[in-house]
Amino acid sequence: MSNSLKTSLKDTLRRSHQTSLSSLSQNLINKEKLINIQKREKLKGLLITKFMKKYGIKNPETVLEQEISKFMLGEKLSDGDLKNLDEKLKKIISDSRQEENPKQALNCKSR
Repeated sequence: MSNSLKTSLKDTLRRSHQTSLSSLSQNLINKEKLINIQKREKLKGLLITKFMKKYGIKNPETVLEQEISKFMLGEKLSDGDLKNLDEKLKKIISDSRQEENPKQALNCKSR
């Protein structure tokens, strides 16, 4: 076998091996991204359930889902961020209930 053919074969094998490693690496990265997306979706569902129970909501309100979705867009999700979300939802839900039942809200304030 000539030297040029040997060199060509070695180059081909090296490129094939590099391509395989690159492909494997890309697959692992994609898998990790999918797992992170799944974890965030699961957390989103848990948060919706938690806040529904906490605030006595029977059906998830659009605003609740929107605020939790915005929260989930953050790069990092800290305890402080979660507390801020809770305060924001508390205010939104309180305002929403006052709009729905203005008489009831006035009665509660006058007590």
